Amino acid sequence: MASTTVKFVKFAANVRLQYLIIIFFDILASLFEFVE
Repeated sequence: MASTTVKFVKFAANVRLQYLIIIFFDILASLFEFVE
């Protein structure tokens, strides 16, 4: 049970990290468009 929870937490953290990176680059792209 505990190992399953750890796997799920790691998976959720990994997915969240990917979303943060995507959002971060999306904001960067918007900023560059705004500058131009």
